[in-house]
Amino acid sequence: KFLMRYKNHSAVESTFQGLRPAVVGLLAAAALLLMNEENFGNISKTPWQFWISVGLVCFAMIAHRVYKTNPILIMLLCGITGMLLF
Repeated sequence: KFLMRYKNHSAVESTFQGLRPAVVGLLAAAALLLMNEENFGNISKTPWQFWISVGLVCFAMIAHRVYKTNPILIMLLCGITGMLLF
């Protein structure tokens, strides 16, 4: 109730504008931490695992951006595909 009451107040708007870059930075840091050999494989040792992982990432991006698919459904599909292929 409090946020809905004061959402148009300048202090609240300024606070949320200041938080946006921090949220983007935290999400980027988490994504970079997950881009490791355990998750993507090594292109010289297991190229098929690497390219399947890259394909799943591309599928997820296209499904979300182009087809506006629900993110939960995308995560489930990628998780099931990863479990079946690996």
